[in-house]
Amino acid sequence: MTLYARTAEGQVAAYSPDSALPRKLKSLLKLVDGKTGLEVLVDSLQAFGDVRGVLQSLHAAGLLKVASADGKPDAPLPRLTDSFLGRETTSGPDTIAVSRHSTMMMTPNANNPARQQALARAVDMMANFVLTHIPVDSVGILKELESLESLEQLGATLGGYEQVIVHVGPATQDHLAQVRQILREYL
Repeated sequence: MTLYARTAEGQVAAYSPDSALPRKLKSLLKLVDGKTGLEVLVDSLQAFGDVRGVLQSLHAAGLLKVASADGKPDAPLPRLTDSFLGRETTSGPDTIAVSRHSTMMMTPNANNPARQQALARAVDMMANFVLTHIPVDSVGILKELESLESLEQLGATLGGYEQVIVHVGPATQDHLAQVRQILREYL
């Protein structure tokens, strides 16, 4: 039986008000106690969507560890790195790459509540899409989405985001059209 437990980093992410994780992921992290088996979590938390995939993603992000897997110790997994804002990047399906140049002159929306709300709406929309359609790779993507500080940054990263979600299929185009509409309204 597989048991997940929060790592120290997972504990902070679950309970810190400054955590960049969406509320849904924080709630799921709080429910992981190191005593409840994976199958029980999957069966009882169906409202979270693909619980198994999300837990695997949280594990890959270093927020969870395997407390027990039929007596086998937890194997370390590679850490995800942010790539949104020109930090060192890791290539793969769980990162959204943009160039350093494309994000250098971005300004936060601090003085414009309407722009702050538009950014929050777009990020929520994108986070929900990712959690619904690609839950296994969601944590790294969600961290990057939550780190966005302006609509300009969102616009600069939209191409990389599109590359990450393009494999989803027809739903991708409708979703991207909604995000672009928000950008058109405020940029």
